[in-house]
Amino acid sequence: MLHTELTEYLGIRFPILGAPMAGVAHGRLARAVTEAGGLGMIGVGSTDGVDLVGREAAVASDANRLPFGIGLMAWALERRPELLEATIAARPTLVSVSFGSLAAYVGPLHDVGIVVASQAQDLPTAITAVGAPGAANLRIEPVQQARATGPAALFDLTDDQLRVFRHGQVLSHGVVVETDAG
Repeated sequence: MLHTELTEYLGIRFPILGAPMAGVAHGRLARAVTEAGGLGMIGVGSTDGVDLVGREAAVASDANRLPFGIGLMAWALERRPELLEATIAARPTLVSVSFGSLAAYVGPLHDVGIVVASQAQDLPTAITAVGAPGAANLRIEPVQQARATGPAALFDLTDDQLRVFRHGQVLSHGVVVETDAG
């Protein structure tokens, strides 16, 4: 076990969170990540049914034995609030609300004891997320883009910028980038 604030806060052995990729990260993958010591995440897409949330959460949690998380897209929640209701009913440890304002969702999630996180692709988005009422955690995603000449970081945080997030946790992860070898 690796003891960090994050591992203790989430009850996991290693500070590893699965990526909540809609259409790919479902219950079996989330459960495998959690069983390996991280926190597995289920990705919920804008067209996914509420039944998917409950069904995949049951698989991920292994009958409420394991912690797991769910990733939602804020812009989809604006049109489909039932996805938030289904997520709350699934009782995940953490919910990541990204790609839009999370202000309307932090309160209802915190009210039932769910940790809230958000992915941010740039500093202004991250600052807005941190400013949301009750925002306790922020997951920063340093986005990278593949180019013919190699990967280029689109979002880098300096020490001064990290001070903005002193009240939350900043998790950083990269992506695997393949470039054309020819």
